[in-house]
Amino acid sequence: RNCNLCCKYCYVRNREDMVGSKMNLITAMKAFTMCSLDKLSISFFGGEPLLGFEFIKEVVGLATKVIKKPTFHITTNATLMTEKMAMFFKKHRFSFIISLDGPRNIHNFNRPMKAKDESDREISYDATFSSLKMLAHLDMSKTVALRSTFTADCTHLIERLEFLNHTLEKGMAGSVAMEP
Repeated sequence: RNCNLCCKYCYVRNREDMVGSKMNLITAMKAFTMCSLDKLSISFFGGEPLLGFEFIKEVVGLATKVIKKPTFHITTNATLMTEKMAMFFKKHRFSFIISLDGPRNIHNFNRPMKAKDESDREISYDATFSSLKMLAHLDMSKTVALRSTFTADCTHLIERLEFLNHTLEKGMAGSVAMEP
């Protein structure tokens, strides 16, 4: 549940009992034994999964040994994505839900980075969009769904939809979802 952002609407951020908790490999192995090993879909989410990239690699390694046809998904803010990570995800045919709340001003308002310096808090959009460009360059954009979250204090629905659809038209994602 750890995260590098402090999103205004995060359900974890204001719950001390949830901050810092994470799954370990023993729990993942136990979960595999409770499921059909013919075909299993494994999703990584909660907080920011890319903070635990080494754990993701361990789980994928284990899954590819014990599951006949595993599929993998990740829900991420994509701010920490590196080319090494992207290549790993491509090799294992991951699909993505990437949080992108709209154009820079809306995204950075809702999804500021955790930072001591106030100027660093407004870079999450740039980091997310950079990762989208990288995934598109690696021909992975069709596996990307953009997810925009809106709240009562930050709707801007038309502006968001226009931006997200334009991003889709530029070939940087395969689908868009807007959710309250």
